[in-house]
Amino acid sequence: MLKHYLQILWLILPLAVAGYQPLTIAQLTAKAEQGDAMAQVQLGTAYHFGQKTGELLEKDYSKALYWYQKSAEQNNALAYYQLGIMHRLGRGVAVDEKQAFEYFLQAAELDEGSAFGEVSSAYYDGKVVAKDDKKSFYWIKKSAEKGYDYFLLGLYYYEGIGTEQNNQKAFENFIKALNQGSQNPNLQERLGIMYEFGYGTDIDLVQAFNFYRKAAKQGKAYSQYRLAEFYQLGKVVSKDLEMAEGYYKLACKNGIKQACEKL
Repeated sequence: MLKHYLQILWLILPLAVAGYQPLTIAQLTAKAEQGDAMAQVQLGTAYHFGQKTGELLEKDYSKALYWYQKSAEQNNALAYYQLGIMHRLGRGVAVDEKQAFEYFLQAAELDEGSAFGEVSSAYYDGKVVAKDDKKSFYWIKKSAEKGYDYFLLGLYYYEGIGTEQNNQKAFENFIKALNQGSQNPNLQERLGIMYEFGYGTDIDLVQAFNFYRKAAKQGKAYSQYRLAEFYQLGKVVSKDLEMAEGYYKLACKNGIKQACEKL
């Protein structure tokens, strides 16, 4: 969720975007009342999150909803997306996951990138709409085309969710996520696996060890188990049975049965 909120922070005044100059709330309100769809969604966002522009603006969900709705009536994709957020979180309205999905879908169909992941997740979960892995893959792929969700797209290829299993494409998308600065321990563990066993890339035990170590520090049990074996067998690092035992104990404690057996 944090990622999607960051994607719309540019809406919050007094930023100058898309040709808009910083405006006071009064000026923005005047433009919104004249029917300016972007001003309406900006004003809605100001009320949604609260804002200082030389004056105090308190959060007001009812006003946020009103202006988002006015903007959505003009097919503003960001307004649909924000309406989805408010209905999912119950801000100014009762929580309504189904209605939230409908707004997210409308935003996605209008090419709002922030909504692609939301729609994909809904089709994958199958809670508010019929589960459909192919549609889920379609939307997560579109999200990646916008520069988001590379790790998730990699997982879809890795697991063959809604598409053919493809280790090479999985690896390519994991690397894209890494290059964006992701510190996700799940990503680090997957890369460790792929480098160790040559899935979608050449075997590189040094890289595997390094990624396992990063993931293990963040509590990933399988990575702790793999590090234990590296130390036990002296792969890449010097053989160290004490370190191996320590990592086996951690992995065992965190639910890896094979680690318990090795102990």
